[in-house]
Amino acid sequence: MNKIYVTEKNIAISEELEREWKNQLNQFGMIYLFAMTGFGKSSVAEAFAERKFSKWTSISIEEEGFLEKIEDYLIKNKNTRVRTLLILDGLQWLLEEPAQDKLVELLANLNKGQGKLQCLLLSRAPLPIYLKPFYLTKQLVIVNKESLWLEKRHIQMLLKKENLFDNLQKAEIEGLVRLSMNITKGYPIALCSIIRTLNEGYRDYEAIDKIGRQDLFHYLDRTLFIRWQKRQIEAMIKLSAYSKFNLEMAEGVLGEEAKEIIDSIMVISSFFIFTPPDTYEIHRFFLQFLRVKQMALPKEERVLIYANAGKCYEKRRELNEALRCYKEAGQVEKIAELVIYLSENVDGDFIKNSEVYLKELPKEMEEKFPKLLGVKTLLFSYQMKVEESSLYLQKLKKKVEEEKKKGGRGEALKVYVRTLVALPHGTSEDVRKKLIFLSKYILRYGICIENIIPTGNMPSVINGGLDFSKWSKNDKILYPVMKKAVEAVIGKESVGLAEVCMGENLYEKNKKTEAMSYLTRGLSDANYKGSIRIQYAAIGVMARNFQSEGQADTAEGILINIRDKAEEIGFKEILPNIHASLAYCALLKGETNKTSEWMESYAPNEHQSFYITDRFCLFTKARVYVSMGRYMEALYILNILEKYTQLYHRNYLQIEINLLKAIILFRRGEEWEELFLVAVKKATEYPYIHIISDQGAALLPLWRKFDWNSSEIKPAYIKAVTSELKKMAIYYPNYIKEKHDFEELSKKELEVIRLIAEGCTNGEIAARLDISTATVKFHIANLLKKLNAENRIMAVKIASENDLF
Repeated sequence: MNKIYVTEKNIAISEELEREWKNQLNQFGMIYLFAMTGFGKSSVAEAFAERKFSKWTSISIEEEGFLEKIEDYLIKNKNTRVRTLLILDGLQWLLEEPAQDKLVELLANLNKGQGKLQCLLLSRAPLPIYLKPFYLTKQLVIVNKESLWLEKRHIQMLLKKENLFDNLQKAEIEGLVRLSMNITKGYPIALCSIIRTLNEGYRDYEAIDKIGRQDLFHYLDRTLFIRWQKRQIEAMIKLSAYSKFNLEMAEGVLGEEAKEIIDSIMVISSFFIFTPPDTYEIHRFFLQFLRVKQMALPKEERVLIYANAGKCYEKRRELNEALRCYKEAGQVEKIAELVIYLSENVDGDFIKNSEVYLKELPKEMEEKFPKLLGVKTLLFSYQMKVEESSLYLQKLKKKVEEEKKKGGRGEALKVYVRTLVALPHGTSEDVRKKLIFLSKYILRYGICIENIIPTGNMPSVINGGLDFSKWSKNDKILYPVMKKAVEAVIGKESVGLAEVCMGENLYEKNKKTEAMSYLTRGLSDANYKGSIRIQYAAIGVMARNFQSEGQADTAEGILINIRDKAEEIGFKEILPNIHASLAYCALLKGETNKTSEWMESYAPNEHQSFYITDRFCLFTKARVYVSMGRYMEALYILNILEKYTQLYHRNYLQIEINLLKAIILFRRGEEWEELFLVAVKKATEYPYIHIISDQGAALLPLWRKFDWNSSEIKPAYIKAVTSELKKMAIYYPNYIKEKHDFEELSKKELEVIRLIAEGCTNGEIAARLDISTATVKFHIANLLKKLNAENRIMAVKIASENDLF
């Protein structure tokens, strides 16, 4: 285990880091270590030198006559026979060109020490240009602040060395380490503050956090800006309005001098994290510090900074950040304007971005902006709060009546019409009636309403409801009628929508060639004059079509293309669903590394507030849980989604839920047939094939085992599904495959499980094997544990599937 050595300043260095530095010095001769203040560069370097070198010295660039001191040291140690270390500190302040040239000349003489004379260069800034020749000729290696971050194990060792674990139980120690890690995030100087606070007897999380931050900010106040120019300090404080920014955004708050100022700051610090080609980010601790400093600015100046930052974020479509800035600037009208825009252009995800900001708006703004009533109606509907949603819809209707009494049809009527169409709760029949009625109404009165996002309540656009065909026995007759109504009401978001709905409907009925024809047309129209949402909708169904033909790689390819396009144009709203579609691809192919990555990086948290726009991602997560054998977690998600399907009449998703639940129950050795039959019967009403057959290898064991003779399901339908189901199982044998990792059963345990399979009781097994019933129970307990089975039925099932008979 690595030991951690603590200097008098509580900055730590590990043995593994010491070994790494020692090897690098032997190989290159020089190490350039850069990190911002508070990372303990000087303390760590001196602790390293003290432990690993018998001869060393430290010279600061801020000392008077430092170049002469360096030269004198190099001359004295030119012929040294022992490894000698020279530490040069504060290199960020070496700004004059003659001094830089002289240092280069001196460092070039290191080689004359025949590898015994080595140098550790410390700076707050990245490697300067004048030292790059040493780097390119492999005489110098660069090490940044990442090597100085404290990991959890380092923090634990440091706390232990400070005797902070005395008289604590194991759970209390783990809690203290976790608390320290959460507060410091591995930032060394922050841990120093935590240690001091803990030594003073504090154990309350909030108190430690508060005192720690005050301590840290006080330290930064004393050490950070000592030699900075006034304009550099002011620029950093202004730039802290951003989380991330590019040069254009920096100009928004600094003006034309932005690049010059940022370059000058980067020469003397590593404040910025730069990501090519043009993204800057201020380190999180310093960002917090700067925002505290920002509070001291006059209110008018802060308002101007955040108003300008908000405009820059809005221009880049980083709307959540724009809202944050407008909130800081106190610009309630801009908040209202942006929240309304989000509700009309960013599907249900607008709730996550704007809900908190709606609370900032005074009630009287609803009079000024009737659209806010529509926003709140939608907001509550997307949260499955139907009663609250209906209340705001009534307020909006009342507003329309007030306008009507005054003899006009104004903003409220337009908002009311739009909200009626966009509301996600309601049956497919409600939607059909609204579309046809309102399209006539809109054409009659010349109402022009903005984009309505169709994915919340329209016929299926990726997992939406797929009730399109239920509106009419002949969907091809219905299609042109609905296409005309949709285009009259929705606008840009309608381009290609009817074709995609029709294509998905035909795919579900296993009419794949016709489906691709509609989907191709819909994608082409959406590409030409529609939205990327409908493009993804078309591609999502196309991907399913390819998958059903064993072409999962092709499906993955077109999904990656639409993902890249969405990222390129900054259209982040559809990325979660695209990532979920890719995770489903990985599930089909049994690529557990990709599904694990999705779970870690993109999957929604089912324990947070549920928004109906998360339904596809959550259902995908339930599938992943099933593939991992984590059935209770999968059922938890399915129960959440089931409430949504019942309240919002989503028949398609309910079928999917019932099928997945049946798979789980089957694997757990519980009653599954009734739920399975309910799902199949509902699918036959449309009639849909692929909603069942796409479950492939996961569903095939249930399909084969079910007694179809008493089901009243038509043989032709059973035959069609069976054919497609078998194909999917052959293409993707590892799709959410049940995994059984268990210890090998003993000979006697194998005999017991075989007799259980024959239906023998414990007494009968005892008699057959000539052992006691107590011994039978002992063997049964062992085999249940080994097979990870909850009961005898499940044990027999697992044994059968793994050919133990």
